[in-house]
Amino acid sequence: MTTRPDIRTVAGVDAAYDGSDDSVGVTKLVVLRYPELELLHSSEAAMADLPAYRPGHLFQREGKWSLELIQRARRQGVSIDVLFVDGFGTLHPKRFGYACELGAKAGVRTIGVGKNLLQIDGLPSEKEVKAQCRQKLGRDGDGGRGDNG
Repeated sequence: MTTRPDIRTVAGVDAAYDGSDDSVGVTKLVVLRYPELELLHSSEAAMADLPAYRPGHLFQREGKWSLELIQRARRQGVSIDVLFVDGFGTLHPKRFGYACELGAKAGVRTIGVGKNLLQIDGLPSEKEVKAQCRQKLGRDGDGGRGDNG
Protein backbone atom coordinates (compact mmCIF):
# COMPACT_ATOMS: atom_id res chain seq x y z
CA MET A 1 0.00 0.00 0.00
CA THR A 2 1.30 3.45 -0.90
CA THR A 3 0.81 6.11 1.75
CA ARG A 4 1.23 9.86 1.75
CA PRO A 5 3.38 11.21 4.58
CA ASP A 6 1.14 14.27 4.94
CA ILE A 7 -1.88 12.10 5.80
CA ARG A 8 -1.54 10.74 9.33
CA THR A 9 -5.20 10.83 10.36
CA VAL A 10 -8.50 10.15 8.59
CA ALA A 11 -11.94 10.86 9.97
CA GLY A 12 -15.57 10.34 9.11
CA VAL A 13 -18.66 12.29 10.10
CA ASP A 14 -22.28 11.23 9.67
CA ALA A 15 -25.70 11.90 11.15
CA ALA A 16 -28.59 9.59 11.99
CA TYR A 17 -32.19 10.50 12.65
CA ASP A 18 -35.02 9.27 14.83
CA GLY A 19 -37.27 7.15 12.65
CA SER A 20 -40.43 8.85 13.90
CA ASP A 21 -39.15 12.45 14.13
CA ASP A 22 -36.55 13.69 11.66
CA SER A 23 -36.19 16.99 13.54
CA VAL A 24 -33.95 15.20 16.07
CA GLY A 25 -30.89 13.05 15.58
CA VAL A 26 -27.26 12.47 16.44
CA THR A 27 -24.01 13.35 14.64
CA LYS A 28 -20.91 11.19 15.11
CA LEU A 29 -17.24 11.92 14.36
CA VAL A 30 -14.58 9.21 14.39
CA VAL A 31 -10.85 9.90 13.87
CA LEU A 32 -8.37 7.12 13.03
CA ARG A 33 -4.58 7.05 12.80
CA TYR A 34 -3.59 6.30 9.20
CA PRO A 35 -2.59 3.84 7.80
CA GLU A 36 -2.93 1.75 10.99
CA LEU A 37 -6.64 2.64 11.40
CA GLU A 38 -6.20 2.87 15.17
CA LEU A 39 -9.06 4.73 16.88
CA LEU A 40 -7.83 8.10 18.17
CA HIS A 41 -11.07 9.92 18.90
CA SER A 42 -14.82 9.39 18.86
CA SER A 43 -17.49 11.91 19.80
CA GLU A 44 -21.13 12.59 19.15
CA ALA A 45 -23.61 15.42 19.50
CA ALA A 46 -27.38 15.33 19.87
CA MET A 47 -29.18 17.41 17.24
CA ALA A 48 -32.57 18.98 17.94
CA ASP A 49 -34.98 21.39 16.24
CA LEU A 50 -33.54 20.54 12.84
CA PRO A 51 -34.95 22.28 9.79
CA ALA A 52 -36.61 20.09 7.17
CA TYR A 53 -34.23 18.38 4.76
CA ARG A 54 -33.84 20.21 1.44
CA PRO A 55 -31.78 18.47 -1.25
CA GLY A 56 -28.57 20.40 -1.86
CA HIS A 57 -28.73 22.22 1.50
CA LEU A 58 -27.42 19.59 3.92
CA PHE A 59 -24.91 21.93 5.60
CA GLN A 60 -27.77 24.10 6.88
CA ARG A 61 -29.26 21.00 8.53
CA GLU A 62 -26.20 19.18 9.94
CA GLY A 63 -23.19 21.46 9.59
CA LYS A 64 -23.37 23.19 12.97
CA TRP A 65 -23.02 19.90 14.83
CA SER A 66 -20.30 18.51 12.55
CA LEU A 67 -18.25 21.69 13.05
CA GLU A 68 -18.77 21.43 16.81
CA LEU A 69 -17.40 17.87 16.84
CA ILE A 70 -14.37 18.82 14.72
CA GLN A 71 -13.62 21.71 17.08
CA ARG A 72 -14.05 19.42 20.10
CA ALA A 73 -11.51 16.97 18.64
CA ARG A 74 -9.03 19.80 18.04
CA ARG A 75 -9.44 21.09 21.60
CA GLN A 76 -8.45 17.59 22.74
CA GLY A 77 -5.31 17.73 20.59
CA VAL A 78 -6.62 15.54 17.75
CA SER A 79 -5.92 16.77 14.23
CA ILE A 80 -7.77 15.67 11.10
CA ASP A 81 -5.86 15.43 7.83
CA VAL A 82 -8.72 14.08 5.67
CA LEU A 83 -12.42 13.99 6.54
CA PHE A 84 -14.95 11.71 4.83
CA VAL A 85 -18.35 13.40 4.86
CA ASP A 86 -21.74 11.77 4.31
CA GLY A 87 -22.77 14.27 1.64
CA PHE A 88 -21.65 15.50 -1.75
CA GLY A 89 -18.73 17.80 -2.46
CA THR A 90 -18.39 19.16 -5.98
CA LEU A 91 -21.03 16.79 -7.39
CA HIS A 92 -23.63 19.38 -6.48
CA PRO A 93 -25.73 21.89 -8.47
CA LYS A 94 -23.55 24.75 -7.17
CA ARG A 95 -20.35 22.61 -7.27
CA PHE A 96 -20.06 23.33 -3.51
CA GLY A 97 -22.01 20.76 -1.51
CA TYR A 98 -21.98 19.79 2.16
CA ALA A 99 -18.49 18.25 2.06
CA CYS A 100 -17.04 21.38 0.42
CA GLU A 101 -18.76 23.79 2.80
CA LEU A 102 -17.83 21.78 5.89
CA GLY A 103 -14.22 21.49 4.71
CA ALA A 104 -13.95 25.22 3.98
CA LYS A 105 -15.42 26.23 7.35
CA ALA A 106 -13.41 23.66 9.32
CA GLY A 107 -10.17 24.14 7.38
CA VAL A 108 -9.79 20.43 6.57
CA ARG A 109 -9.56 18.42 3.35
CA THR A 110 -12.80 16.55 2.70
CA ILE A 111 -14.08 13.76 0.52
CA GLY A 112 -17.83 13.76 -0.06
CA VAL A 113 -19.56 10.39 -0.02
CA GLY A 114 -23.19 10.89 -1.05
CA LYS A 115 -25.74 8.07 -1.02
CA ASN A 116 -28.38 9.33 -3.44
CA LEU A 117 -27.44 11.23 -6.58
CA LEU A 118 -28.70 14.78 -6.87
CA GLN A 119 -30.17 15.55 -10.27
CA ILE A 120 -27.69 17.86 -12.01
CA ASP A 121 -27.96 19.10 -15.58
CA GLY A 122 -25.61 17.21 -17.86
CA LEU A 123 -25.26 14.16 -15.59
CA PRO A 124 -27.22 10.91 -15.87
CA SER A 125 -30.03 10.28 -13.40
CA GLU A 126 -29.61 7.82 -10.54
CA LYS A 127 -31.88 5.41 -12.43
CA GLU A 128 -29.62 5.64 -15.50
CA VAL A 129 -26.47 5.12 -13.41
CA LYS A 130 -27.97 2.02 -11.78
CA ALA A 131 -28.96 0.65 -15.20
CA GLN A 132 -25.38 1.19 -16.45
CA CYS A 133 -24.00 -0.58 -13.36
CA ARG A 134 -26.44 -3.46 -13.79
CA GLN A 135 -25.34 -3.84 -17.42
CA LYS A 136 -21.60 -3.71 -16.65
CA LEU A 137 -21.47 -5.32 -13.20
CA GLY A 138 -24.51 -7.55 -13.12
CA ARG A 139 -25.93 -5.58 -10.16
CA ASP A 140 -27.33 -2.11 -9.69
CA GLY A 141 -24.34 -0.44 -8.03
CA ASP A 142 -25.52 -0.30 -4.42
CA GLY A 143 -21.98 -1.45 -3.67
CA GLY A 144 -21.81 -1.56 0.12
CA ARG A 145 -24.29 -4.39 0.50
CA GLY A 146 -23.01 -7.89 1.06
CA ASP A 147 -24.73 -11.20 0.45
CA ASN A 148 -26.80 -10.89 3.63
CA GLY A 149 -28.37 -7.52 2.71
